Amino acid sequence: IQTNGSLLQQKQILVKRLLPYISELRISFDAASKETYKNIRVNGSWEKLLDNTVWVRDVIKRSGFATQLTADFVVQKDNYKEIPLFVKLCKELGIKKFNLQISGDYKVPNSTICKSCATLAVWRTAMEMAGLNVDAA
Repeated sequence: IQTNGSLLQQKQILVKRLLPYISELRISFDAASKETYKNIRVNGSWEKLLDNTVWVRDVIKRSGFATQLTADFVVQKDNYKEIPLFVKLCKELGIKKFNLQISGDYKVPNSTICKSCATLAVWRTAMEMAGLNVDAA
């Protein structure tokens, strides 16, 4: 299930009933700071997102559910520099799996993110922070 995380606690009875049957709960962050989140998620609350994420993480842990909590980050021109901070945030929140996806509005020369040295450096830093092997090629 994919969610923006804004109503998790507000719908907690439903969430607690469904969690045993959900293999993966994906929460869209798309930012690693309040300011960027505010710009990307109009009318979204960064504090509510973080609070709800911690709440559902704790419910999963306390209940012993097998639900995988995943953080999603759609890479856009307004947030790509926050990828390393996003990885750090995931670690701080105890989220072991995250997804980085390229938005359709994020244009890189020759349609490949690796052609941009600055962007490649951001990706490399994020992967290293996540403890993933970064190939020098």
